[in-house]
Amino acid sequence: MPLNMYKGPESKKTPETTVKSVIAVAAGKGGVGKSSVTVNLARAMQELGLKVGVLDTDLYGPSLRQMMPEQTPPRNEGEKIYPAISHGIPLVSMAFFREEDKPSVVRAPIANSIISQFVQNVEWGDLDFLLIDFPPGTGDIQLSLGQQAHIDAALIVTTPQDLAMIDVRKAIGMFDLIKVPVLGVVENMSFYQKDETSEKVFLFGSGGGAKLSGECGVPLMAQIPLDPQIGRCADKGLSLFDECEDHLCAHEYLSLAESVNRELDVLRSNHKQNSLQIEIDGQDSYHIGLKWADGFTAVLRYSDLQSQCPCANCVDEWTGVRKDVVVDKSLTARAVHQVGRYGLRLEFSSGCQSGIFSYSYLRELVESKQPCV
Repeated sequence: MPLNMYKGPESKKTPETTVKSVIAVAAGKGGVGKSSVTVNLARAMQELGLKVGVLDTDLYGPSLRQMMPEQTPPRNEGEKIYPAISHGIPLVSMAFFREEDKPSVVRAPIANSIISQFVQNVEWGDLDFLLIDFPPGTGDIQLSLGQQAHIDAALIVTTPQDLAMIDVRKAIGMFDLIKVPVLGVVENMSFYQKDETSEKVFLFGSGGGAKLSGECGVPLMAQIPLDPQIGRCADKGLSLFDECEDHLCAHEYLSLAESVNRELDVLRSNHKQNSLQIEIDGQDSYHIGLKWADGFTAVLRYSDLQSQCPCANCVDEWTGVRKDVVVDKSLTARAVHQVGRYGLRLEFSSGCQSGIFSYSYLRELVESKQPCV
């Protein structure tokens, strides 16, 4: 589905995009203030001197355009999309590409196509962080983002109440499935406090964020108060840091931005996380060479991989039984695609092209001596 873009002048030189870190801000459900966390975290990062961009991937209810009104609209040059600019922060949202106040009625295949355009075609320039505001749920769009956006880590947003954490746990399970590490937990609407000397009132219960972080073995990175200033700034598209930089909420977001930066450095130095990295060598028309971060290597024949393909065309999705298909030894691969940070998708010359081979599955095949070289 082509997007209706603001037309910009053609440029002979296309700037390169360099995004150092991609962070998903997710909750698995709506109503926990995930978008306001994304916006205020971005502005806090900007206050710290970091270059940050924001991608709003909620196609059906995009709200970030109101929170981050643009000074410069988005534009396109050929297939390239150049973000809107809101107070120095690049922003892409579906809200720019539909009529205001009109509902987004988009089927999943088209939605995935739009997400692909957002992920692959946007020229962000040089960024320290790209924050992706994930839509609610754990369906096609979320999986497409996990597979295409090369996410470094996920920041999980919840409110203190047990009910909110039912869906939040599902989001954590999804990130675990696609091998995206959870950086930490943000407890939003944690408490209400009239002023810094008043007693805290826990309107939605207490301890939920700490409980969730304990279950996941990750830090509770922030407890954001339920404060009218946050809502007022969001409604009017104002920056919390311009309006009330000495406010408790502003300090909490600055602390969160520092924690995200610090925890990401710790995560990168963790060998267990790096062990999912892999190097690919095309070898020849019939073989692919793989090298894991721990030095383990293997050369696999494409025909043998086709015989172990996990896609629905090769394995009965109800019984899990592999279909009896004869694979020609002369089979080759037309293309090899990296899927997120956890696997490969192979386009075989047989026409099969939807199976995703996770790095762990490939290693299991090698160690069990299933494929032949």
